[in-house]
Amino acid sequence: MTPPRYQGILGSCVGLGNTIGPFVAGAFIDSTSWRYLFYLIAGLSVLAGLVILLILPPSKMPKEDLRTKLNKIDYLGIVTSSITIVLLLIPISGIGSYFSARSPMVISMLALGGLAAILFFFTEWKIAKLPMMPCKSCSYTRGSFTNTAAVRMFKTKALTAILLQNILMGITFYGIMYYMPIYYQTIRQFSAVKAAALIVPLVATQAIASSASGYYISSKGRYSEVIWLGYILWTIAAVVQCSFTRKTPSFGIALTLIVEGIGVGCIFQPSKWSQTQE
Repeated sequence: MTPPRYQGILGSCVGLGNTIGPFVAGAFIDSTSWRYLFYLIAGLSVLAGLVILLILPPSKMPKEDLRTKLNKIDYLGIVTSSITIVLLLIPISGIGSYFSARSPMVISMLALGGLAAILFFFTEWKIAKLPMMPCKSCSYTRGSFTNTAAVRMFKTKALTAILLQNILMGITFYGIMYYMPIYYQTIRQFSAVKAAALIVPLVATQAIASSASGYYISSKGRYSEVIWLGYILWTIAAVVQCSFTRKTPSFGIALTLIVEGIGVGCIFQPSKWSQTQE
């Protein structure tokens, strides 16, 4: 199976999960309590771990003792990246609603989070033996990895552009996934289950378009037209979303999300495949 087709199938599975998940969460919220949902998530995590343990093929890495493996773990990278995420996301998500932009807490957290981010990149670049950030020049020698330049991949202009594109796409896509349920339940006063149903046009079409784009790229050997089509459709849908009001009809919202889902599906997987070619 060619990489584009494989990644298209993976994308369709993600879309299927995004379709089922909101209904399950909405049912919990409407019938019991949102707190019980976390018990379900914990159980599913354990189940996923068991599936990986039983089904995932054995690693082809050279056999090593436990101490050697533990020494390879990027502990400093884990700590610095976690601190960065916590200290940056809390103030960013609460500025203007929970916190004042000029409050000492916000300024302190942003400053410390920025410092932690710098330490994380330095760790991945110079310190980590097996960095979390992929490197293009890691070599395996005598039971240990040599990380000659963990951030060298950013020296490739095309790959840097693709990575930047993925960051911007993630900000846009997950921003919509976060905003739409709030819009449905807070602005439109819909139930959690109805809000989940109105997310389906986006995630279902994303799954279909992701799989279809993977098959197209595999058969034609081209992906640029798929990405261009995706960006055009996504941009049109994003512009229309700016006009959503309290009285926007549900079918209009659904139609907009269908167009956006096709655009997202045509961008995510081809972009990942083109990244692997660099």
